Amino acid sequence: MNEHVDEGPVFLRKEMRIVPGENYGLHCRRLGEFLLESMDEVLEVLEDADPKFIELEAESSDYEAKPSEGDLTIDWENQSAEQIEWLVNASNPKYRGAETRCAGYVIRILEVTPVNMEQAVEAKPGQIVHADSIYGLVVACRFDEFIRITVVETAEGFHSGVKLFNLGFGVGHVFV
Repeated sequence: MNEHVDEGPVFLRKEMRIVPGENYGLHCRRLGEFLLESMDEVLEVLEDADPKFIELEAESSDYEAKPSEGDLTIDWENQSAEQIEWLVNASNPKYRGAETRCAGYVIRILEVTPVNMEQAVEAKPGQIVHADSIYGLVVACRFDEFIRITVVETAEGFHSGVKLFNLGFGVGHVFV
């Protein structure tokens, strides 16, 4: 370590895979566990009288600013299902999910699941194409891709996609 953030010498570098569908909170927890599992290696390097440091390519030391409301809002017209899933996962729990609106509700989506539709469905991005009490809501995305909304937060509380269906969200409603 030195007086600057992320500018001290590097003496251990390891990769940790991101689990598909993993949100920010789960990833941070796994990162902490990964660090604990690596402590023997860290201590071994620190005990060496002449530690070998790893030279890394110069990287920008600029840090991203806190995301704006726009950064945390789903852009149904321009984001793919995968990009929406990434946004939802990256914003859960730190930013309380990715924001969207539908039927007068501000909705923060906390979890989605990619869906393969068996039959061709014509719909605009953000449009609910399937709604029932078993699967909840399935929403169209760009490129004829679909996601199932599994967990959301509204001002009234946390809800499943099935609960949204029970509250009256149905086929044809559009998230904006």
